Amino acid sequence: MSHEILLLTGSPGADRHQRRRRVLEHAAAQVPAAAAWQVFEDERTALALVETNPEGGTTAIAERGPDGGLVVVVGLSSEAARAAGDSVAGQHSGAEHGHVKVVLGSHGEIDISTDGTGIIPSFWAAGRGEVAFSTHLASLVSLGVSPTLDEIGSLEYLVMLQPLRARTVLAGASLLPAGGRLHVTPGAAPEESVRGLYVPSEDRLGDDEAVREFAALWSTVTRDLLDRAGSERLALGLSGGLDSRAIGVECVRLGRRPHAFTYGSSTSRPARVATEVARILQLDHTVLPLQQDRLLPRPVELAGLLDGAHSPAEMYELWFGPALKEFADVVVNGHGGGPLWGDEKALGISDEARLLDTLERRFGGEVDGVAPFLADGLRGTARATFRGSLRDSLEPWTALDRPDVVSFWNVNNRQFRWGNMLATALRRSGLRLEAPFMDSRFLQFSARLTPEQRRNGRLYLRMHREVFAETADVPRSDDGNPPRHLSHLYWSGESSFAHQFTRFAREHPISAARRASRRLQGNLAHRVEHSSALARPAEAHLSNSSIFVADVWLRTDDAYRTRLRDFLDSAPTPPVLSAASVKRAVDEVASGRARGGALRLARIATLQAWSQEFDRRATALASVR
Repeated sequence: MSHEILLLTGSPGADRHQRRRRVLEHAAAQVPAAAAWQVFEDERTALALVETNPEGGTTAIAERGPDGGLVVVVGLSSEAARAAGDSVAGQHSGAEHGHVKVVLGSHGEIDISTDGTGIIPSFWAAGRGEVAFSTHLASLVSLGVSPTLDEIGSLEYLVMLQPLRARTVLAGASLLPAGGRLHVTPGAAPEESVRGLYVPSEDRLGDDEAVREFAALWSTVTRDLLDRAGSERLALGLSGGLDSRAIGVECVRLGRRPHAFTYGSSTSRPARVATEVARILQLDHTVLPLQQDRLLPRPVELAGLLDGAHSPAEMYELWFGPALKEFADVVVNGHGGGPLWGDEKALGISDEARLLDTLERRFGGEVDGVAPFLADGLRGTARATFRGSLRDSLEPWTALDRPDVVSFWNVNNRQFRWGNMLATALRRSGLRLEAPFMDSRFLQFSARLTPEQRRNGRLYLRMHREVFAETADVPRSDDGNPPRHLSHLYWSGESSFAHQFTRFAREHPISAARRASRRLQGNLAHRVEHSSALARPAEAHLSNSSIFVADVWLRTDDAYRTRLRDFLDSAPTPPVLSAASVKRAVDEVASGRARGGALRLARIATLQAWSQEFDRRATALASVR
């Protein structure tokens, strides 16, 4: 089973106690796919540990502590309970012991904590003398939190897929940060503290030392991962990049060959590269094609598996959940690897104003794309509001005055491929996640890298040449260049593109020419894809170089277009959005006139679905009270 925790605490008294019990039982029954639940309570607090279908995804314990209090842990593995036993060690563990822990003390005090990556998102709110907590965001509304959307959180979500800092799309609700601890004492306001795991270290590594230390560390991290998997079926998400092959190489060295899988057509560049890596490592390899029944399936249902972040149109693991279950109990992938090694175009910028401007330019196009769909009061201020959010989120980091400060901002604000929703999506699908790049030992290693080592992925390329030599001659899917013949992997922000490319071309002229050709082809395809005469070859190029081509599907695939239209039209428009603009988008998609922005429209539909679910829960709760 997978598991969720729901908690409600407040003042003592027989009537309040009975009401809390009724509300908690009602909220537990509302958890998606709830199968059974246990309720634990004292005079101030009621807690439910809910088991959900399908089976798999998490483990849970509920036991009495030494002082007679209750300890409840939900973790990604059975070892999470051991890590959670020590509150400090638990907060400083990473995804290897991903967990949420709740301790109900014998005198009414409550401690809630997460591991140092917050890989199981947890949410809380306080009001009217009560504190509500849940690992399922919408359940906070069933516990009495207002269903109102947070305007700024909604804007951040629509632009970035993940609200910044501890904000959520639900007004009044907060995300418990990675390494966070919430302490509730009877009669006092809740106190939140954070022991950050991924913070800059003053202990620096030289290149040779870093290579030696990483080689030993990666072997240990991978061996522990394999030990946790035990007899469970282990599957490796194998892409055309470098992170997943690093996992595959080490697994094979340690005597385990996970079943590899890749999404998309077997003729696409990512699948061809993944197939070659699997051949070299002698891995069984399954290419999971994008059949029509897998394109944006059941989006309203899948939106309910996500907690105010990401989208069923972009969390592709939800599309393939049933197929993955056929050969996997545990999924391991390169979650978070790129940003930790230097995949960040603002790397090299330490000046606060310049970094803010750079990030605003990066997201500005999406702010402008979202703005027409916002309600009147928010539309005109969207740019200024978003810039203010960025500035506030950067403030704790820019004071460090480091050229790689954006890497720490990125990870701590969940601004990478899956954010903190991948574990949630998989566990609610009955699959357990292993994310070795989010292991505390690797994070601590990464925190010791210098900005120069991260820049352009310079050190990471050396790792692949020396530590993962078995696959160092396999080209990357995006530019066709193997790590063996690269000195430049990622673009950075300390100098212009022209300057970086010129330096790259001097060192590796053939690789630079190949990358330039791929870049030119991609830019040209995007420019002409709306041209009636050239659309078909442009779309063919995009489909060959990428796997998930939402805007191409929007124009060419009836099933995708119909599902997106129905998703947009499935829920009322909340006050933060413009009903007229959403209706116009529905009509354009239905008529085939929508030419782009498919993922943006899906995020708008997702926000509408969440708002409708919040309102439904508030209405249902009114009858309980």
